[in-house]
This record gives sequence, structure tokens and C-alpha cells, in this order.
Amino acid sequence: MRSGNLAFLIAFLATAAFAAVSPETFVERVQARFDQIRAVGAGGREPACRSLVADLFDVRAVAEGTGGPGWKAFAASAKTALEAAVRHRLASECVDVADRPTTGPGVIRRVREIEGGIKLTVQFPKDGDTGTVFVWTLRPGGALGFTARDLSVDGRGVVAMLRADLDAALAVHDGNVAAAIADLARSRRK
Repeated sequence: MRSGNLAFLIAFLATAAFAAVSPETFVERVQARFDQIRAVGAGGREPACRSLVADLFDVRAVAEGTGGPGWKAFAASAKTALEAAVRHRLASECVDVADRPTTGPGVIRRVREIEGGIKLTVQFPKDGDTGTVFVWTLRPGGALGFTARDLSVDGRGVVAMLRADLDAALAVHDGNVAAAIADLARSRRK
């Protein structure tokens, strides 16, 4: 019995180690996916971005952060709707990024271990400019080697932005969660 448990533990640890990749490999994989998305005509970018979002983000964690303290009180249907709204917004943001001119390769500026993963700071320089700074909050595993629980772009956090948008929609709709989530799903930032 003990040897069975030991074999399971070894197999589990080997799988976890195999799933984890270097931060450099993660950045290269994300950049390669964006290059593929940019190569697709404008009409095909939305499905390609939905695929990237599914591979890249822990949508449930992003939705939970978006829901804030109210998340625990949300009905299961509201949680499902919020996850769908978050997935839609992330894919829309991806399309917006893909429509912009490409930058140079990302340069890793910092990797900091945090509970359950890492914070990865990557700078995408432009000619004559410091470019754009991404700070990923990542946990190991997933299709790209890491899975994002949050992303900050030039100091603007995705979870914080979505939460502010949801809070504003809740205020407009007098606390009606379903209506606020529907607004969040329809909205798009540029």
C-alpha cells in the first residue's frame, strides 16, 4: 500500500514539474500565440483570442476577483454568467491588443515568488520608448506552462478594472446582479 502511495506521489511530482516551464518559455509561448492571432484576418481574431484566453487565464479566479466580496453570495447562475462575461471581456481586450502594432520581444525584468506561483514583470519595448509593462500573476500549469490569475498592463490591473466596471454597473442597476453582469458582458474598453 505504501509503495502505491509513493509511486502516485512520484508520478504527481513528475507531472507537476513537467507542466511547469520557465518564465522565458511562457513569455515566448504567449508572444507566439499573439503572432498567430495577428496573422489571422481581423474577422478571425475573436475566435483565436477566445482560444488564447481559455489557455492563458484562470477565468474562474478572475471572475471571483471581479465579483469581490459579493462573489460568495452570488447564485451559481450569476457566477456562471460572470465567468462568461469575464471570458468575453478578456477576448475583446485580446483583439484590441492584436490590432495594435507589434512590439519587440518581451524582456523579463523581474520574477518574484508569491504564494501559489510567481509575479512576472515583462517589458515590451518600442523604438525610442520604454514600451508596455506587463505584470502577470501566475500559477504553474496550464497549456502555456503557467495560468494567469491577473494581469496588470502599465499599472492597470485586469481584475481591478473589471471589478470597477461591475461595481459601477451594480450601482446603476440598484444592486441587480444579473443586469450588472449583462452590462459587463456588453461593455468594452478601448
